[in-house]
Amino acid sequence: MSDRSKIREILIRNQDTWVCSSVFLREHFIKDYAQRISEIRTEKVNGFSIDIQGKTCDIHNHKQHMYKLSIIAPNYERTTLF
Repeated sequence: MSDRSKIREILIRNQDTWVCSSVFLREHFIKDYAQRISEIRTEKVNGFSIDIQGKTCDIHNHKQHMYKLSIIAPNYERTTLF
């Protein structure tokens, strides 16, 4: 499994919750996690667009980042049902 697919699976598994980058760096030994996340931002999940937000970690006492993946559902116009 490639680094990009590991990061992608971690973010999808923790969808809509913040994941500290120390998970990628210390637990999975992925040094270039920021570049892989940048690549994942252009992908789709099950045909849906994704949004990956980032911010400075506010859980731990370090200056690394946290990331959150959200799936963006398309805005389908509702047709008349009658």
